[in-house]
Amino acid sequence: MSIQLVSADHEDRLQEILEGTEASLRIISPFIGLDISNRLAAILEINPAICCEIITRFSREDFVNGASSLYALKALNEVGVTIYALQGLHTKLYLIDHVAGMLGSANFTSGGFRLNHELSIFVRDETDILADMHSYYNDTLTKIQEKGDYKVSAELIQREIEMVNKLRKDRKDKSTKYRNEHQFGAILNKGDESVTGGNPDTIQAILATGIKDGITEGIWLKFEGDAENREGPEDRYEIARSAKLPTGFTSFPAGNKPSGMKPGDYIYLAIIGTDGRGNSTPVIMGRARTKGFYKENIADEEMKKEFDWMWEYPAFVELYDAEFLDTPQKNGISLLDLLADVGTGTYPSTIGTAKTPIELRSIHYQKSHIRITHQAKAYLDSRFEQAAKTYGVIKYI
Repeated sequence: MSIQLVSADHEDRLQEILEGTEASLRIISPFIGLDISNRLAAILEINPAICCEIITRFSREDFVNGASSLYALKALNEVGVTIYALQGLHTKLYLIDHVAGMLGSANFTSGGFRLNHELSIFVRDETDILADMHSYYNDTLTKIQEKGDYKVSAELIQREIEMVNKLRKDRKDKSTKYRNEHQFGAILNKGDESVTGGNPDTIQAILATGIKDGITEGIWLKFEGDAENREGPEDRYEIARSAKLPTGFTSFPAGNKPSGMKPGDYIYLAIIGTDGRGNSTPVIMGRARTKGFYKENIADEEMKKEFDWMWEYPAFVELYDAEFLDTPQKNGISLLDLLADVGTGTYPSTIGTAKTPIELRSIHYQKSHIRITHQAKAYLDSRFEQAAKTYGVIKYI
């Protein structure tokens, strides 16, 4: 039996929670993050017999400002997690089978378990305390169910994604203060009607360094094409290839050579075009690893003859493990979504700043490529894999 105070090692406790669950995992958390949810979803795919329930908030303002992720809820829903919505929720509780539990300040987000200053109590084999924790969970769930059908369905998530995307598109004036009061969920206590979305976990959007994923390579976002010749939403993207470079390559202007791009770096390929909501914005359609840039990587006459645009974009980087979505670009990943969901954690240069998604949009202007963070990579990988399940991918290994 043990009771421990958890402060600096929340991520270790998270791993213990995820890996130690055998039959039942019950979570109460106002905010749900994508990176942490993907870890849980991967475990549930391997162990489908685990019964997992989550009680959370479903507040539109939380989703618009990035405090909580709809794509996280989507990923969890797809692996069978039962999700309930409760307005005015502030509790954070984690119950692992009937042998362990954690109660404290940490939301089920990257910020809560990796970067924020949090404090929790972790208990193991403490029968009385665990019984009280489960009793609290059961009582909360029963009250939610008595109020009505407040399960979060796949259809509800998808409708909310579409609504949030529209709202993000419309929020163009950074001098205007916005607040969307729409929420879904049970109201258990008098006064909860006025509870609106909060943002205590915006530190989650600052994740880029210190992530314990073992990745040391660079991560890049590369823009294909230019603003004067935008692709349309029905156009398809295909990675450029040649007989000499059969696994694909991407090219750069002579005055903007990717000298910092190293062998093994990750690269995400975005078309300068229009997304499925009519926004003029880069749309991420492909991903690959690079073989790095060398001074010899300049197009010769033969390459320029085969690809006439290489007269203007002569520098190139060879790719491998390249894949792109087999669908029109309207179904790709809008850069606007990345900036809204990951926020200032998208670029290394904006970590810790107070820039809004609108301000972040200007950072990539006039650039052929730009470094992004580990958190941005995790977001893009999750979205890419979701789209790949729906539309398929074409690979050049």
